[in-house]
Amino acid sequence: MATMIDSKQQKLNTFEIVHTALEDAGNTAVPATAQLAGVMAELAQPNAKVKQFGNTIFVAHMGTDKKAFVRAFNADTAANFVLNMHAFSLYAYHTLGLDFIVVPGLEDPNLVRLLKTAFANPTQSGMSMHATTAKTGKLMALIKLGPTRS
Repeated sequence: MATMIDSKQQKLNTFEIVHTALEDAGNTAVPATAQLAGVMAELAQPNAKVKQFGNTIFVAHMGTDKKAFVRAFNADTAANFVLNMHAFSLYAYHTLGLDFIVVPGLEDPNLVRLLKTAFANPTQSGMSMHATTAKTGKLMALIKLGPTRS
């Protein structure tokens, strides 16, 4: 398990955040260099919008109808992750023009708990989060970012 770095004390760069997040995930079946290469390729995809808040990198894979799939690579403390998620949600709604984001493949129950905490006190009206089971059998979060726009 990796040590999280409080972004209020030290700001990490993209490589450091991704490396820490992968280390924290603990996937030893795939070599670390291959995992890093895969993530860096994901960040460079043409439909990916990448934004860092604190020591968390959010990747929004833009879809249609104001929706996106989102992955987060976190190296920040739990409390800061909740704040970073709030900041990203407002960015996704106001800057990217998204109404909904989907966070797939939630295997870590702590992440589900953090998302529930983040959206228990929404930062704007119409914002909500619902965890559900995908067809794959894994949990995913469906997040409404605010009032739906036409």
